[in-house]
Amino acid sequence: MDKFELLPITLEDINLLDYSEYKGLDKEKRTELINHSKQEIHDEKFFKFYKFKLNDKVVGFFNVYEHSKSVISIAPNIIEDCRRKGFGAFGLEKVIEKVRILGYKIAMATIREDNIASIKLHEKLKFENAYNYDKQGINYKVYLKSI
Repeated sequence: MDKFELLPITLEDINLLDYSEYKGLDKEKRTELINHSKQEIHDEKFFKFYKFKLNDKVVGFFNVYEHSKSVISIAPNIIEDCRRKGFGAFGLEKVIEKVRILGYKIAMATIREDNIASIKLHEKLKFENAYNYDKQGINYKVYLKSI
C-alpha cells in the first residue's frame, strides 16, 4: 500500500524550490524562506512549506501563505516527472485539511492564465474563478474555495 506524507520542508530540501516561483532566488534567500517556514511566519503572517512524499520519494511541495485570518493561499508545486498522476489533487486536499484545522475559511490560488494544468487542478477541486488581473503583461486568474 502506498504511503503518503505531508511534512515540513527542511534545509535539506532546498532544491525543491527549483519547482516554484522561488527558483531564481540565491541560496541565502532560499535558506531564509525555509527558516521562515520553520518558524511558520513571514511578513508577520502564517507561512509554511510542506513537502509531499509518496513511499519516501518527494513528489512536490506546497507553499502556504496567510492573506488574512480567514484567507490562505495554497500553491502546489509538483516535480515534473511526477505530474499528471493525481499527486497535486491528493496533496492539495491534504493541505486544505491542515489549514481548515488551523481555522482558515477560504483557500485561494493565483494562477498564470497559461498554466492550464493548475487551472484544471483547481477547477477539479471546486475552486471558483473569482476574478482575473494583469500584472506587467502577465494575465492571472484568482481562484477561491470555501473550506
